[in-house]
Amino acid sequence: MPKFSIVIPVCDNSAYTRACIESIQENIGDYEIIIVDNGSKEIQPQGDQFIRNDKNLGFPIAVNQGIKRAAGEVIIILNNDTIVSPGWLQYLENHLQNYDLVGPCTNNISGLQCVQVGDIVDKSDFYQKANLFREQNQDKSLPHDRLVFFCVAIKREVIDKIGLLDENFTPGNFEDDDYCLRAIQAGFRCGIASDILIRHFGSITHKSLNFDYNILLKTNEKKFKNKWSETRRTILRDYNARNCQKKSSEKYPTLALVMIVKNEEKGLANAILSARGIADYVCVSVDDSSTDKTLEVANLWADEVKTHKWADDFAGARNEAHRGIKQDYIMFLDGHEYIKKGDRIKEYLKTGGDGFVCTVELDNNAVIRNPRIYKNGIQFEGRVHEMQVKMTPKRAYDIIVRHDRISGQDIKSADLRDQQRDDQIVRIMGQQFKDNPKNIRASFHLALHYQTRSQWKKALKMQNSFLKFSKIHCERWYVYFNRSFCYMALGKNFRAWISAGCAERETPKRWETAKLRGLILYNMKKYKGAAEYFVDSLAMNKDDEAYKPWGREIDGTWNLIGECLFHQQMYWQSGEAFRKAAENTTDEKFSEFMMRRSDLMSEIARTIKYN
Repeated sequence: MPKFSIVIPVCDNSAYTRACIESIQENIGDYEIIIVDNGSKEIQPQGDQFIRNDKNLGFPIAVNQGIKRAAGEVIIILNNDTIVSPGWLQYLENHLQNYDLVGPCTNNISGLQCVQVGDIVDKSDFYQKANLFREQNQDKSLPHDRLVFFCVAIKREVIDKIGLLDENFTPGNFEDDDYCLRAIQAGFRCGIASDILIRHFGSITHKSLNFDYNILLKTNEKKFKNKWSETRRTILRDYNARNCQKKSSEKYPTLALVMIVKNEEKGLANAILSARGIADYVCVSVDDSSTDKTLEVANLWADEVKTHKWADDFAGARNEAHRGIKQDYIMFLDGHEYIKKGDRIKEYLKTGGDGFVCTVELDNNAVIRNPRIYKNGIQFEGRVHEMQVKMTPKRAYDIIVRHDRISGQDIKSADLRDQQRDDQIVRIMGQQFKDNPKNIRASFHLALHYQTRSQWKKALKMQNSFLKFSKIHCERWYVYFNRSFCYMALGKNFRAWISAGCAERETPKRWETAKLRGLILYNMKKYKGAAEYFVDSLAMNKDDEAYKPWGREIDGTWNLIGECLFHQQMYWQSGEAFRKAAENTTDEKFSEFMMRRSDLMSEIARTIKYN
């Protein structure tokens, strides 16, 4: 049985195939060469095994045919328009000590595997460049979630577990991106061998066939993105980087991810996968009234799955889910959340303590802080908006949890959760407030609830009650900030201005307060003052605040500045502000719109000047 099975799909261009095989045979190694002829009109070299198709079945199908014939411990997929370098198999084998799929570098490919080596004159010149490249980068590698299959080495165990290339990507493109993500999701490691150089002429077969390559690329890109959401790709990229790190011999406190979920089929796998390499154990407790496939997803990805009957009590459900957990610390996520940044969690656990306050990014890019990690044994209280008791957590703001209801929860489930929350907050916290008007936790959450439901007067009542009894500056700032919005919504701009001033006194010089004041003045058509506050809001806060109700949105701020200048008939300056908005956005359509507005302002200014 050979160590390596080299699968080479070909379609015509036999001269390239012969040159490729010759470069392989110049190396000593334990390998077999499998040629898969995809309907060539030319006579192709036979290799050690030869598979003939009467017509071109596409790259994924041809490769799969070769893999099925392969006997090696390692499968190498190799384009026929390549020249391998001296010692390439041995160097690939070295890297397979640390990776399960590994790809070399080349002179001609998309992505991180492409390196600049200058013009290659002939094979001798390439060998010299490859040897120098090896010397300069010896034993270097890079974990990466995308390997292009112009040349890739794959361990047999990977194929045995996840199967063959996805033939839905026939005739080719994105089947390699897809395979890498499938492998990473199954727990395998992908990386680039940064010291191996392979010459690649590039797309020789595609160029010889009669189809529009750009259309094929767009078609398969759409298939790929439908199969793999941006969130899942990000999670797997981060997991691959963690999984490829050398395992530390240092002992850290252990961590369990414990979740209570209902109707979270869409986002649950993302939540669990984001904790891989961070949590030592995953336990999911599924509400037995779930109507989707949440239980099946939990059984697929979690270490332990429980079920519970809903008793109108979130704290009770969490405390019950904790039962039997043996790890030192516990972290919780909702079923539509994922760990966006958690590389330092183990370091925090090592410092000890009751728990850790993490950053939670909401769908609207607002930020709140929440103690998501806590010592095993700590209990929750509160039937809704539950919280840990008898805990003094430390700050760990660089641990980031992303709340992702938009892409992580289907509309029906989100609506049902909203109905449940609406009922519980008003019913349970409303009764708590009635029993004790000094209950600032009840008034805080009731105020937020009424505000999000546009029940401005009820929100103001709860906000005023909260402000009577709360002494915590960051929370008071947040409530004054929200109270200002409620007054604006009611058309009471003067009272909104007073509330914004109160927020400024609680926590001075926050950009959010400056922008809020700008919006109030804009509503009052006081454009000069509004523009000044909008400009002030471009500054960063000095401290990392507990509540961040807005994302930065610099592009939107420049747009508002442009609007203010336009209303003051300052057209040149307005055009410049709109141009700044275009420069500071990642939205191409918005950028184009802002540039059109900028051009229009310049045209108006010129017209006025010359008339």
